[in-house]
Amino acid sequence: MPDSRNDYGPVHRIEAEAFGEPGQRTFRVFTANEIEAASLWMEKQQLAALGRAIEEQLGRLRALRAAQPAPTPDPALAYQGAPTLEFRVGQMALGFDERQGMFLLLVYAIEDEDENRPTFSCQATPDQLRALAEQIEAVVAAGRPICPLCGLPIDPGGHACVRSNGHLNQPVPPLTDEERQ
Repeated sequence: MPDSRNDYGPVHRIEAEAFGEPGQRTFRVFTANEIEAASLWMEKQQLAALGRAIEEQLGRLRALRAAQPAPTPDPALAYQGAPTLEFRVGQMALGFDERQGMFLLLVYAIEDEDENRPTFSCQATPDQLRALAEQIEAVVAAGRPICPLCGLPIDPGGHACVRSNGHLNQPVPPLTDEERQ
């Protein structure tokens, strides 16, 4: 395992967040140990891929029936100040340390030229990552609806779908109470 330049060790908080209106949102994973915090800014697709990787690793862990995982740290003990480290994510790697019962997250910044050393690393328990995967799913789902034909997001005014010969596809409004009955 390569040493990172910013090793946060076991974190007390690890959360997925989105800021802004759908179509204009920015995404981050926020982590904090007892003495510092980090904001890992990323694209929506990167966040969704992290969620899928977490689910896949948790599935493998269940299949292996791994030893008792480490106890979940108390989030109340997490650093409460502003992030001491912020950067845009280029690449991420996720692994599991069977001896410690902890997941390891390695993150490389976009602007980082040293490909041999991660910019950031932290450890989290399976319970923390399970909660993170649930948050990621909710954050990603809260965005613009996806066109069932082309898979692209539908803006509030609709979008010109390539698969329907450029016809304007409109988002489907929710049913009213009268329509549900």
